[in-house]
Amino acid sequence: MNKNSEIYIEKTGDLLMITLSGDLNASLGGRLLEKLKTQMERARDVILDLTDVDYLDSAGMGALVSIQMSTKRKGYRCILAGLQGAPLEVMKSSQLLRIFQVQDSRQAALDELER
Repeated sequence: MNKNSEIYIEKTGDLLMITLSGDLNASLGGRLLEKLKTQMERARDVILDLTDVDYLDSAGMGALVSIQMSTKRKGYRCILAGLQGAPLEVMKSSQLLRIFQVQDSRQAALDELER
């Protein structure tokens, strides 16, 4: 397990850009949801940059689903960017990809929001 799991949140206008790194597990997922409690109230669209996520477990997927549901309930979008490697395979095998918009990169996700 990666001990350097980190969360970086940028807010630009109504957009939350969340960059995660390391292991997206119960620890990081819980910290992420706690940090987003107030941020999500003031945000519309959310991009989750998962480019540097090396590991994803069911608790991490639960955090992603929670963010997706919160965003969708308000009529906005949540896009996963940079999902690759083992985390991508976990999302595929769980069939959760069908509830998310997924883009190859942060820039592709930004471009998608502008459409």
